[in-house]
Amino acid sequence: MFTPKSSIANSISRVRSLFAGTLFVATILFLLNAPANAQNPNQDRIRAVNASSKCWHKQYDHTDNGNIIHIWDCDAGITGNKAFYYEPSTGYIRSSVTPSKCIHKQSEGWINGDRIHLWDCTGGTAENKTFSLDAQTGRVRFRANPSFCAQGRDQGYTNGNPLVVGACSSAESYTVARAQSPPPRVQAQDANVNRNPQNVCFLIKTADDTGAGTDSSVYMILKGDGKTEEVYLSDKTDQSNAFERGQTDRVCFNTLIYNIENIWLKTDGKYAGPAWHIEWIQRDQGSRVRLDIWLEGAGVTTTAIKP
Repeated sequence: MFTPKSSIANSISRVRSLFAGTLFVATILFLLNAPANAQNPNQDRIRAVNASSKCWHKQYDHTDNGNIIHIWDCDAGITGNKAFYYEPSTGYIRSSVTPSKCIHKQSEGWINGDRIHLWDCTGGTAENKTFSLDAQTGRVRFRANPSFCAQGRDQGYTNGNPLVVGACSSAESYTVARAQSPPPRVQAQDANVNRNPQNVCFLIKTADDTGAGTDSSVYMILKGDGKTEEVYLSDKTDQSNAFERGQTDRVCFNTLIYNIENIWLKTDGKYAGPAWHIEWIQRDQGSRVRLDIWLEGAGVTTTAIKP
């Protein structure tokens, strides 16, 4: 959805005029139209059975078509590069972060050494993008020709070993994350309707200047659908040390609030480095809002900025 630059500028101006303590409120309705994703990108992996520290990764941070898939350390790289899951109903292996992207072989036909790469799930033929998981051997077979599998081009699990098409008799075994079942239906606390929790994810960039990172606990408060919900973020980031200088943290959590109207970010102002300089925030697949604002002190009340 298009948001005029003047609207963003006005929102930022109002934030700067209203903010006086730890709690920061940002109205970012235009970020909130990205589809919910039921997967857990922090757990979804395609992991080698005989080398459990090695996983499938895409080579580059972007999601452009043609980005090759290779073997790399499971605990290295950003979450978006290594989070994949298998969808049995379609046979697709989707990106958990960008589910419109799937793993494909490059060429039509069955060519040993044909590379495996990322491509639009809606593009290409079924032959190139549908797989079956062999429960007995752990091999990732092509549905259209189960004698061929996705496997490392070279023997072993060296970082950077690209995935290619090859005979299944020489293919490695993997454990593969699967599409999650729908969550149980729950009763919304403030309405007489049943709802499934939706999974929402945000990217939060800490500025790259002295003292920008924070050691304080960080929270996000969501308001919408007639209710308010506070979420502790410091244990939900994909980084080993949350909200450090120059770092982009991806946080994901479930919420019963479908129509998010306002977002608060706050710290508890504790520990040696309580201040926090936030550069920008972005909903997954949504627009990025530049904030360039410091949170300081331990106060937790302020006036909500309205749409």
